[in-house]
Amino acid sequence: MAAPLRIQTKTFASTSVSCRRRAVIVRANNFTVDKPTLIDAPVSNHGARVRHVIYAKGLEGEVDIVSPMALGGFGSEQFLAANPLNKMPILLLPDGTSLPESEVIAQYLLDKCGGGMQAPTPELRAVAALAARLHDQYITPSRWPVMTTGDSALFPTFVFFTYILPRYFGWRDVFAGRPKLAAWWGLMHQDEHAKRVIDEVTGGLEKWSGNNRWSELGISQQLQQHSEYKWVYP
Repeated sequence: MAAPLRIQTKTFASTSVSCRRRAVIVRANNFTVDKPTLIDAPVSNHGARVRHVIYAKGLEGEVDIVSPMALGGFGSEQFLAANPLNKMPILLLPDGTSLPESEVIAQYLLDKCGGGMQAPTPELRAVAALAARLHDQYITPSRWPVMTTGDSALFPTFVFFTYILPRYFGWRDVFAGRPKLAAWWGLMHQDEHAKRVIDEVTGGLEKWSGNNRWSELGISQQLQQHSEYKWVYP
């Protein structure tokens, strides 16, 4: 079982709301936090949307980011106590609350630090929320002049697309026939906070490649053995 992790307390965000200056034991046995602590890994596209909010809102000094190994790793008693679904990211709070689900965490952080990252109208905010909810269906992002949590939900998964599909599935152009989506992807690279997250996720994927993850999972073999399937689009 992992040793307790003790963290120095700082106020949370430059608003009237701050985290209480005390350490409590969260439901994960023997793990204490003095300020919000994100359990996450660089390669996580879901955790990446939370990291984007943290960077964009200047919360790095107010929220710690630690590896799942701080809780003993996936499947450990501590990790399952924090999230019985055995998934990351998880946000541990000083009051003992354990928050799973990336969109829940992102919205909590925005509420706590005074908001922001919202589209300018209720209709566009609804579309941003829909994009976050349905991001696994890879809908085309809507266009508005500010970065929103809809963007935060989508772009980390596109790092997976742009890294994996050309290298392992033979795609020539992930954005072929999708100029608006390609333009949006270019905008994500121009945003310094989004670019930082893109680099983090890419670094994690590069480590996977270096460890021959695709062969170990049998993906490379399936691509070679099943030419009857269509692996390349369009």
